[in-house]
Amino acid sequence: VSVVSGFGTGPACAGTNTTISGVSSGTGDVDLVSTGAITLLAPVTAAGTVRLNAGTTVSQAFGAIITGGALAVDAGGDVNLCVLGTPNQVAGTFAASDTGAGAAVRFSNQPDFTVGAVAADACANGATGVLTTNGDVDLLGRGMITLLDPVDTSFAGAAPTANLTATVRLLASGPIVQTPLASGGVGAVTAQNLSAMGGGLIDLCEVPNNEIGRAHV
Repeated sequence: VSVVSGFGTGPACAGTNTTISGVSSGTGDVDLVSTGAITLLAPVTAAGTVRLNAGTTVSQAFGAIITGGALAVDAGGDVNLCVLGTPNQVAGTFAASDTGAGAAVRFSNQPDFTVGAVAADACANGATGVLTTNGDVDLLGRGMITLLDPVDTSFAGAAPTANLTATVRLLASGPIVQTPLASGGVGAVTAQNLSAMGGGLIDLCEVPNNEIGRAHV
């Protein structure tokens, strides 16, 4: 399902300041692509992957839960998918790429999830890890959070590490872990500050991190 400006479905992939009042795909993926902002006012449900591509911001209202096997966000402004009382239901992988200077990525989820890679398709970009351009990253999980790919506020080195001011916050009811380097893990955290609070094991020693200010665990 590809939604254009919130008014219909079809092969076209671009709208402007798209407001979504609910989308469901019983058997496939859901791609929502806008040259402006994307605002979710009602649930978005996919049997497969949800991809949200916005020229500016991505946000959700109370109750506008995203459900799918994976979620990729590609944005140019703040990504706020962390609304109190509205934990998302992404059962596998979360990834986000944000080119907006200082723009934050915030995501809350009910099941266990992995920060990893979500492939693009013909309509929408995917993402790998969580990348911001000196913007804060808040990842909240009611279960376990696994870092397989980077959480990088320097946008993979595009912003000089010495100039970073961003903070990464990891909060989980269960463990917070990195996939070991020997198992293909590259989930390093790059930020000025890092805070991690978990309800189980916190293991962020599997790959070298790049936090240059303070770490609080």
